[in-house]
Formats: sequence, structure tokens, C-alpha cells
Amino acid sequence: QEKPMKAACNLTLSLVLLTAIAVWTLLFRPTYLGGDSSYIYVSGSSMEETYSADDLVILKTKEKYEIEDVIGFRVAEGGAVIHRIVGGNEIDGFLTQGDNPVTNPYIDPWKPLPSHIIGAVSLKIDGFGALFRLMKNPLVLGAMASFTALFLLLGKSKGSETEISTQ
Repeated sequence: QEKPMKAACNLTLSLVLLTAIAVWTLLFRPTYLGGDSSYIYVSGSSMEETYSADDLVILKTKEKYEIEDVIGFRVAEGGAVIHRIVGGNEIDGFLTQGDNPVTNPYIDPWKPLPSHIIGAVSLKIDGFGALFRLMKNPLVLGAMASFTALFLLLGKSKGSETEISTQ
């Protein structure tokens, strides 16, 4: 009776995992895998109260960007900025500014064109950017790969034992 229950649990877990992967693939697949989403974690305080440091934002490309869209865009100095469009247009460049009036009281010096824009924010996950930043650390990635390999090897050696039944 234990084996059918375990099999049902394994099937349910597999279906949930496959559903999650399918939803991610359809809605949030990164641009480097052929999707229209980019993942950026927030640093700094220029977008507080809207976004806080270590929030993860998912950006999606749009046909047309408009005033009030919160966008991620690349800057000449390197890196990316997440700010709100407050004016401008796609020909002369958009005017952007952070939402925090204390740390960011002025319009940005950049005027991103559509070719500089990574996408508009479509989803925010509070605090999840810290995990992404941690995952970029080579030591953490190496440790995760080592543990995964060890887990797979140990799992394989245990599963390779076969039961021989004599009747």
C-alpha cells in the first residue's frame, strides 16, 4: 500500500513541476532562450517605495513604451537602470526618473531610446534579487554544481542495487 501512495505523490509532484516549467516557459522565458523577459534585481533606493533593494523585477519587451511605464534600460556607463518614464518620446529619447523624491528629485541625465530599453516591469518579487546576486558568485555556483553531482552520484549508487527474489 505504501508503493501506490509513493507513486501517486511522485506523479503529483512531477505534474506540478511540469506545469510550473510550462508556465515559466510561456510567460517568463528569458530573451536569451527566445522569450521576451529579462530578469534584473534592484539595487539602490531611487525607486523606493515602488521597488526596494534586492527586489527581483521581470521586464517584458513592448511594442511601444509610454509615460508612467517603469522600464529597465542600458546606460553608456555600463549596467542597467530601472526608472519611470516621465516624459519624452521614442524619437528624441524618453525622460526618466526614480520614484523616490528624496534620493532622486531630478530627471535622469540619460534619454533612453527604444533600442536602449530592456523592457517594462511586468512582475516584482520582493527580496528575490538577493538570491540572484548570490547565484552569480562563482564559489556558490561551484558549490551547487559539486553538491548536485555528489547527490546524483550517491543516488545512482543506491539505486543500482537490485533485489533478487527467490521463491
